Amino acid sequence: MLASFVAVFILSLVLPPFFHFTGENRRVFAILVILLGSHVAVAFPTQFLSSYLRGLERFDYYNLGLVVAGLLRGIVLIALIKLGLGIVPVGVAAVTVGVISLGFHWILIKKADPELKVEAAHLTWVKTKEMLNYGLLLLRH
Repeated sequence: MLASFVAVFILSLVLPPFFHFTGENRRVFAILVILLGSHVAVAFPTQFLSSYLRGLERFDYYNLGLVVAGLLRGIVLIALIKLGLGIVPVGVAAVTVGVISLGFHWILIKKADPELKVEAAHLTWVKTKEMLNYGLLLLRH
C-alpha cells in the first residue's frame, strides 16, 4: 500500500506536464491523480479481505460488503453531483467510501473469523504470494 502511495505522488508530479495541463487544470488534475490513486491503494487491502471472506465461504458477508459499499458510493456520488460540487469532492468521496469499505470489511472478517489474530510475525512472503495468486485468479474469472 505504501508503494502505491509513493507511485501516486510521483505520478501526480509527472502526469500533468506530460498531458500539457496548465494553470488551474494542472492543479486539479494532480489532486485527482492523488485522490483516485489513493482510492486504488485503499482498494487493494479491501480486495484481500473480500478474498478472505470468499475463502471462508462466507458469501453472505462478502455480498453484504459489496452491497453496502456500492450503495454508499452511489448515494454519495449522486448527492455530490446533484449539489454541483465538482470533480475534486467526487474524488474525496471515492477515497472516503474506500476507507469506510475497508473498515466495514475488517468488521465482517472479525465476525466471520473471531479467532483471527493479525500479527507481523505471521506475515511471510510465501503467504503473501499465495494470497496475491488467489486474488489474481479470482480477478481473472
